[in-house]
Amino acid sequence: MEEFIMARTKEHIIYKAENKITSEIYIGCTSSTLNSRKYAHEYKAVKNPIGKLHQSIAEHGKENFEWTVIDTSDNKEDALLLEGVYINQHLSYYTGLNGNKYGKQGLSGRKHSEEAKSMMREKKLGVSKSDQHKLNMSKSAIGKHAGELSGMAKLTDKDVREIRRLLKETKLTQQDIANFFNVTQSTVNSIKLNRTWKHVA
Repeated sequence: MEEFIMARTKEHIIYKAENKITSEIYIGCTSSTLNSRKYAHEYKAVKNPIGKLHQSIAEHGKENFEWTVIDTSDNKEDALLLEGVYINQHLSYYTGLNGNKYGKQGLSGRKHSEEAKSMMREKKLGVSKSDQHKLNMSKSAIGKHAGELSGMAKLTDKDVREIRRLLKETKLTQQDIANFFNVTQSTVNSIKLNRTWKHVA
């Protein structure tokens, strides 16, 4: 892989890189084109794989990553803010490939600009209040706390019933629910399709 020059765009893009094997996600922000940024990450994965993303590319192969633009902004500050918002939305610092909880700048110690607040409302980022309330009900019911990772957490019958209820009654994604219960998205999908935990009504 040879040295390269990053191609620039007129706007800042927020992008997602997803490992198709592990479902782990990385959120990034750049003023380069997606292809240029993708190539830069792949180059670092070969030359100096230090971060979680580069180590994952080196381990699983660049062909097992899907790269997509998920948002854009013509304002650098708001683009960095959105990067932090998406990192927290996907929990990609805790369960994914981001090494910084708030991105390059993000939410830490900064006030949201009114434009950014409006932008987030229009895009409806994050979990809705009603769905968040249902997650909180689940937290109370099962004694777990969202965001606390316990490594090899095991599900109970009660957990599985809660997962099925959330799948049926909310618009939460399987990944949102998986993050809450500290399991993989494939585990939630197997429960949804009744491939596992068949004995739990």
